[in-house]
Amino acid sequence: MHDMTTRQLATHDGVFFLFDDMRLYIRIDTNTITDEGLDHLSAAMDDVSPTNPISLHLNAHEWQMRENLTFDDVKLRLTELRESPSSRYMAKRYRAASKPLGTADQPGSQRIGDLFSIVDARNGLIDNDTLRAVDATGLSGRIILLEVHSPHQIVFKHIGADHARRFGDDWPKQALGTATHNDQPDAEYSDWVHKHYIDTLENGARRDFIDAIIDVHRPGAQPVRSQYDRLLQPVRYANGADGLLVVSEVMPRLLPLAS
Repeated sequence: MHDMTTRQLATHDGVFFLFDDMRLYIRIDTNTITDEGLDHLSAAMDDVSPTNPISLHLNAHEWQMRENLTFDDVKLRLTELRESPSSRYMAKRYRAASKPLGTADQPGSQRIGDLFSIVDARNGLIDNDTLRAVDATGLSGRIILLEVHSPHQIVFKHIGADHARRFGDDWPKQALGTATHNDQPDAEYSDWVHKHYIDTLENGARRDFIDAIIDVHRPGAQPVRSQYDRLLQPVRYANGADGLLVVSEVMPRLLPLAS
């Protein structure tokens, strides 16, 4: 067994670097990071050449972001921080990049493309057979089912358990039956997403890569910046009610940091 090796760069460089035989952890303060600090970090990474995923934690005034990345992807993030000053902050809290619905060769979640095909093949019907097929994709914990009473009254019918990680253990239960844009943990984010729900009802399924700063409203918690692949798909339930299926998967380095 090898002793743990730790390296901490000068605090004015805005970098903390920790390496042992199992993992590499990097924390960057995007407000104080300097080009010299990025150079030191890049050299330190080359020296240890980790093979396991790297935990990269970016800390800004208004958000924090954690990604588990490959060596090459971390290098690309460092290049962004150096070459694009706007990558060190985020001009807009939310952005959506439209993507193809299917499973063509593209960045993003293969599972989300598969899930779309499953539901589409059943003409949007959500019944036990569909749910069993959806469960086989491994995304059941990421699914939200909504019931549409009107374009301005869309309520939560089901919330997958994985969403508790962001908004707390009680939220998936407390939100059931409530409107998607009323009294939610981040009202501004909910209003932004609600516009996408209305667009989906009017124009059909959509898939987007999302970059968002989300307020989790937990004591002492800093807003989280998250990048994820998301599908919105109109559905209908066995009782005839109209609905929407929402499924997302967090994807490291899905979009450039610069907005």
